[in-house]
Amino acid sequence: MKVENPNPGFAPEEPSASPQDLGTEPLWTAEEVAQYLKLQPETVRTMARRGELPCLKLGKRLWRFRPAEIKNWVLTNQNNSSA
Repeated sequence: MKVENPNPGFAPEEPSASPQDLGTEPLWTAEEVAQYLKLQPETVRTMARRGELPCLKLGKRLWRFRPAEIKNWVLTNQNNSSA
């Protein structure tokens, strides 16, 4: 069955990003981030709630994290811990 283009003057743009750019890497759970950062999972969730960690909120209580963003966050925030 052929689907007709409802707007013949408009052609959708093909994605030009590579799979790495699209974030196809599996997302981490709060427990996995906690293990990576050597923190408690509840600390990770608290930091996510406060906007201190880059995260995705899926639903009311489900947090997921992109590994590349967490690793970048560590690199950019490693000098902020000295008081």
